[in-house]
Amino acid sequence: QIKRYLGKPIGSEPPHIYAIADRMYRLLLSSGDSQAIIVSGPSGAGKTETCKLVLKHLAYVTKHLSEAGMSKSSMELGALLVMTNPLLEAFGNAETNLNRNSSRFGKFTQIHVSKKGAILGASIQTYLLEATRVVVHAERNCNYHIFYQIVAGLSSSEKASCQLESDANKYAYLRNATGKATARPGGRVGGGG
Repeated sequence: QIKRYLGKPIGSEPPHIYAIADRMYRLLLSSGDSQAIIVSGPSGAGKTETCKLVLKHLAYVTKHLSEAGMSKSSMELGALLVMTNPLLEAFGNAETNLNRNSSRFGKFTQIHVSKKGAILGASIQTYLLEATRVVVHAERNCNYHIFYQIVAGLSSSEKASCQLESDANKYAYLRNATGKATARPGGRVGGGG
């Protein structure tokens, strides 16, 4: 679907983030000026997925470009940027009443691009929006995914070496106002999806 929007004026095809990403990239190349896409909206609106699509588009349009001395192609660097999301989400997303994988942090992603348009690298700055969630969260809401993933994902020997219990109810960070670990849909203890 990316090809449908390549080099086309905005409005010539149905609205899509690929059209915005393509326009931004073309302006970057033609003007040499920095460009920005601001993605905002309410919980569950698809902000995280939209950002992934922008990165996917950039990786696609730069796939044949590379810079001397770079060990990875633009396509590989773009794919690596997309793959950072699960790690960032584990530490900054939580299950809420509205959304199983709600971002509780803001993120500023800066893509570094050569004059030819090749992706050279990126920097990602995050800021926690709900620092209080670490120590207290509303009933039927969960703490950050990483806490559940650690309890559910480590092997018995890894848990023993970290002096961790398998019972999520033993951890204040995972308990809500009822005193029990927040129930996750389907009885799961691991992270969201």
